[in-house]
Parts: sequence; structure tokens; C-alpha cells
Amino acid sequence: MKGERRRSSLVRMCIATGLCLCIFALPAQSQGIYPSGPIGPLSNGQITAIIVGISAVLVITPIVIVHEVHKHHRIEGCVSSENNVLTVTDKQGRKYSLSGDSRSVRAGERVMLTGKKIKASGGMPAFRVNRLVKDYGACKP
Repeated sequence: MKGERRRSSLVRMCIATGLCLCIFALPAQSQGIYPSGPIGPLSNGQITAIIVGISAVLVITPIVIVHEVHKHHRIEGCVSSENNVLTVTDKQGRKYSLSGDSRSVRAGERVMLTGKKIKASGGMPAFRVNRLVKDYGACKP
């Protein structure tokens, strides 16, 4: 919850900054801020387009970075129980021990889970389960 608030606050701040940059980047000839006519080899319209483009990049880049960093991964595979620890084996044969909200996951079922890959202390890669997306039924041998 706290991370979501921080992310939405960052998104709002980026959007507000972008809007301010776009508003101030508009040609203000009527206010006498810019001299009439082109500035150097570029016209006022070209300068405005450059400023708006840079502003868009400055606003969109942090949003994409935050989204990618906090993105939840999905894993699909068959669940098994070894030594009272649930594990899931994906289609490539990689095995992950499950942690987090794995109460709805049962051994012998093929499932799709959302969560995050983490490093486990026991050497086996682990997957912290956020939620069960879909239960496909029994695993096929």
C-alpha cells in the first residue's frame, strides 16, 4: 500500500512537472517574452516542438522506470510439495520454492501465479506469491 502511494505520488509529480513545462514552453509573443521572428536558425514553432518533446521524455521516462521496477512477474507451472515446502516447476524445468501468499496453491495443480522472483537462502530460487491468477487443474505427466 505504501509503495502504491509513493508510485502514484511520483506519477502525479511527473505529470504536473510536464504540464508546467509545456505551458511555459508555448510561444508567448503576445506577452512580449519572445522577440518577433525566428530565434537563430530555428523558428518559434520548432523551438516549442523541441521543448515539448524534451518535456515529454522527462515525464514519461520516470513513469516507465517506476513501472518496470515495481512490475509483478508471472510464473506458470506445476506445483509439488517437497519436505513440506511448495515448489513450482515452470515449462523450462526451472524449479522455485514458493513463499508469500501461497495458501490457495495446492500440490499437484498447474497454476499461474503473480509475484516476484527472489533469492532464497537455501540455494534454490524462490518466488514470492502475490496471488493465484488461474488454476488449470491437475498437472499432466
